[in-house]
Amino acid sequence: MNSSEPFCYSLVVREREFHIRTDDNNYIHFDDEKYRRQSRPEEFRHLEAQALFGSCKAAQMLRDEIQENLVSLPIPSHLESYLEIAHEMYLAGKWTFDQERVLDEHLLPFFWEKVNPRLKQPITTDES
Repeated sequence: MNSSEPFCYSLVVREREFHIRTDDNNYIHFDDEKYRRQSRPEEFRHLEAQALFGSCKAAQMLRDEIQENLVSLPIPSHLESYLEIAHEMYLAGKWTFDQERVLDEHLLPFFWEKVNPRLKQPITTDES
């Protein structure tokens, strides 16, 4: 992608929401944020707030947690144009639900083939 701004998006797969962003190195990153937060021990429930208020230990724990649960892959050529169009439409304020549906249709096969097997807690086919 040729933008200096990352493209950020959310993809919901079987009730799990993945925060997606692209970078200027042509990588796409899938953050399984909900799983990350749910799997935290109770004493670390407010890790983001602790990091925000200056706890170096919390900030390091949060960085480690994100790295453990982040799936980063090169953007495949067949997805690049869809992501570029989505990014341009979003920045122009012309993003619609129909375009979101089309982007999801292109991201989901990539998710199942490349991302899901790399997740710390993959989604199984018997999950509803």
